[in-house]
Amino acid sequence: MGKRGPAPTYKPEFCPIAYKFCLLGATNEDLAGLFEVCLATIGNWLARHPEFKQAVQAGRDVVDADVAHALLHKAKGFTHTDVKILQIEGEARPVEYNRYFPPDTQAAMFWLRNRRRKQWRERIELEHTVTDEKLRELEEAGIRARNAHRR
Repeated sequence: MGKRGPAPTYKPEFCPIAYKFCLLGATNEDLAGLFEVCLATIGNWLARHPEFKQAVQAGRDVVDADVAHALLHKAKGFTHTDVKILQIEGEARPVEYNRYFPPDTQAAMFWLRNRRRKQWRERIELEHTVTDEKLRELEEAGIRARNAHRR
């Protein structure tokens, strides 16, 4: 077995860097690349240095909250102040206006399925009974399929 080198040294200065990097969506793998250490080292730092763990979690919490906020706005619909450049009397002028973004059904369903699972989960109910009528329909479909190539 080869010799192991000294463990990479943790530095308190890593906390604000990790925080900012996590604001950008950094994973533990990304942090390992940034600090040029192996993934296990990041795990060790998280376990042994509460200030590092707090910085990483705080960065991730801020981003998660921002995304949840944006998703909620998209689900509900919103109005946003925007600027158009219009030519008025031969001169380009910025004009503010309120731009409306309607509610997004997919965003609303995603939100509700995650926040209110019991009430909004997709229910797939299978019919377990086979009636004589369904059997007859299947039989007829099979006969038509077998005879299709003869035509």
